[in-house]
Amino acid sequence: MEDAEYYLPANEWEPVAALRAERGRWHEGWQFFKRLDLKNITSLERRNEPIEAEVEFHAKQVTDLAREIRGAEVETGSGCLREAPSQAYGDVSEDDARRCRLFFVASLKPEEKKTYLIFYGNPAAPQPEYETDLEASGEEYALDVENRYYRVELAKSVGHLKSLAFKEGRASFASDGPPIWSSGSASASTGWGTWRFNWSASRRGARII
Repeated sequence: MEDAEYYLPANEWEPVAALRAERGRWHEGWQFFKRLDLKNITSLERRNEPIEAEVEFHAKQVTDLAREIRGAEVETGSGCLREAPSQAYGDVSEDDARRCRLFFVASLKPEEKKTYLIFYGNPAAPQPEYETDLEASGEEYALDVENRYYRVELAKSVGHLKSLAFKEGRASFASDGPPIWSSGSASASTGWGTWRFNWSASRRGARII
């Protein structure tokens, strides 16, 4: 598995009790949080950019990562928290640590900075349920999967990724065969491939470029 764009180690955490009271229900049940600071240092607006972070936790501070982790955006100006739908996956235990990948989307204006908080340490947290506009059509392997961000076409033969079109932003495609380019989309007629966005960031420092 490739390294995630961002990395938050187990020893970087804060108690939820340190947050201001006006930030709401996050004081109820969750015990700890981590900070992820993003900055768009370009002159382009980044809308609904996918963010993937590798996050480590002290094993004694968590129970079920997929169930208890919540993400929240700190709103610019007011400092209030707005829940950011997220998904945790790839839970791994190693010695006295647990780690997973956390995925969410973020939107930043040119030169804008945003802070996201990752809450955990709530054994009684319900399974997160978020509304989705994801739709799938087709039969067997030949499926088209689509939401407001992208459209994916799977190959009829074995169901591997055939094409990916982004409705917002731009993307690049790296594969063993030559990619076929168009604005905001890429595809390959044969073989397996790895999709990469045309922006990158250092794993530490949480910076969008």
